[in-house]
Amino acid sequence: MISMYQGELIRLRRLEIEDADVIFEQWNNFELRQYFPNPFPKTYKEVQEFISSRNEGFAGRYIFTFGIEEKETGRIVGFIDVSNINWISGTGMIDNLAIFDKNNRRKGYGKDAILVLLDFTFNILGLHNIYLFVYKFNQHAINFYEKIGFQMVGFIREGAYINGQRDDIAIMDFTKNDFIQHYGVLAKGDIPRLV
Repeated sequence: MISMYQGELIRLRRLEIEDADVIFEQWNNFELRQYFPNPFPKTYKEVQEFISSRNEGFAGRYIFTFGIEEKETGRIVGFIDVSNINWISGTGMIDNLAIFDKNNRRKGYGKDAILVLLDFTFNILGLHNIYLFVYKFNQHAINFYEKIGFQMVGFIREGAYINGQRDDIAIMDFTKNDFIQHYGVLAKGDIPRLV
């Protein structure tokens, strides 16, 4: 297993091809996927290709996708990534955050994963601003991100088409200064560094 970054509840680690079993089991669940821009079913082979392409992106340093692993059990409970990295401006986008099984939601895994990812992006990659898009109707997610410290910075009007209806897409962001103000610097010498 490749070295991981860790929070209180979870570790972030590279996805492995063996993770396709767990991801495939949950991936075609519309309750989970309805919040993604492409809620289409995937085959097992497509999930394996997804993992391979994300690892290629990781190696190429243009997308960093991590499996979210529960520290207590070592099982993968979701994934998270940062993409659309602009190395000159120091920006990146949280493109996906998924906690697969609804029984694992509201346990703090998502918040812990975001904090570890923000620490990674600000203190390891040296980025300055991380943004994300969330459907305006998904008030639960908006409240979740605001509690972490993300700020609403605008909307893409009628940019989402979900279940036959148009809705706005909220744009939220978090700067390195916000992160230091809210959480200090999380990275410590004893946290394993990604190789």
